[in-house]
Amino acid sequence: SGINAEYGGAIVVLNLFIALMSDTFQRVYDNAVEVALLEKATIIDCIEENLHKARKTAFLRFIKVKCAPRQAYYDDDVVDDEEGSELHRYTQQTFDVVKAMSGQFATLSGQLERVGEMQEQLDTQSKQIKELRTMVKQMRRALGAGQFTPSPYSHPSTTTGHG
Repeated sequence: SGINAEYGGAIVVLNLFIALMSDTFQRVYDNAVEVALLEKATIIDCIEENLHKARKTAFLRFIKVKCAPRQAYYDDDVVDDEEGSELHRYTQQTFDVVKAMSGQFATLSGQLERVGEMQEQLDTQSKQIKELRTMVKQMRRALGAGQFTPSPYSHPSTTTGHG
């Protein structure tokens, strides 16, 4: 059991060492690529500074024409796309997603509208409840002070002490 733990510990340490070396190599390699690009830029800059005007113009034209990234013309208004092509499939998928999301948005919009209406109803009911509570308090105070007189139209069994 102790020997297995030692081997296991050694394997873990070895794996950590390999990971550390791999990470270090990657950082050195990334740094070397960046340094190489910087050196190329420095050399090009030095060459440009030491060229005569005519040669410098020719060099810049060469860089612009031969060394620039390739540009592909694309007009989204032109439809010369075949039915089964990859671009057509992606376009159709995008339209389908937009259509589905539009439907979901319309549903949510309707639900939000109903929630707004329910909120207004709740606010109205809350105000009515508040008014009723105020009326009940006023009635209790009036009954407690003996100021309440029953209506002459009230039923005799509902009045106390009168009738």
